[in-house]
Amino acid sequence: MKLYFSNGSCSLASHIMLEEAGAKFDAQRLNLREGEHKRPEYLAINPKAKVPALVVDGGVITENPAILSYIADTHPQANLLAPPGDLQRAKAQEWLAWCASTVHRDFSPLFRDSNNGEQRKLVQSHLDQFEAWLAGPYVLGERFSIADAYTLVFTLWGLRFGLTLGPKMRAAAKQLLERPAVQRAVTTQQLKLEKL
Repeated sequence: MKLYFSNGSCSLASHIMLEEAGAKFDAQRLNLREGEHKRPEYLAINPKAKVPALVVDGGVITENPAILSYIADTHPQANLLAPPGDLQRAKAQEWLAWCASTVHRDFSPLFRDSNNGEQRKLVQSHLDQFEAWLAGPYVLGERFSIADAYTLVFTLWGLRFGLTLGPKMRAAAKQLLERPAVQRAVTTQQLKLEKL
C-alpha cells in the first residue's frame, strides 16, 4: 500500500490508522502549497486532486471514511472497527461522516481567509459539538477506534486558527499523542503539538 499525504492535512487521519493497524505501507508526501496534488502524475492516481489517496492492490481509495473502513476491515486483528451489524460500527461511521462532510468542509474556507468571522463562529460551534459528544478518553468511550482519526486533525487546525478547544478535546488529543503509532505518524508528518 502507498499513502499520499500532506503534512497536517486531513490525511493525518488515514496515516494514523495505517500505523495503528500495523499495516505495511509507503508514505508519499505531497506539498499542496507547491501544487504537487495538481500535477499530472498525481492526477493519474487521484483525479480529485486531494489527499489522502491510498493505493492498494487493485486500485486507489480516496476519502478518509472509505480509507479508514478499508484499513479496519483488512486488518481485523487491530480491532479498529466493530463488526458489521454492531451498533458501535454504525456510530463510528456516523462520526466519521460528520467529521468529513461537515466539520472538515466548514474548516476549509478558513485556510483561504482565517479572519472570516461568520466562518469562525460556525467552525467553533462544530468544535463545541465535538467536545460535547466526546464519550470518554476516546470518541466512542474507553476503546480507541477509527472514530478517533479526526481528533488530532481538528486539534491542529483549531490551534492554527486560534479557536477554543475544550478540556475533553485537549485531553483526548494528549491521550492520542501517547500512542506509539500516533507518534510515528506525527513524526513522519513533522507536526508540532506543543500548545496542548
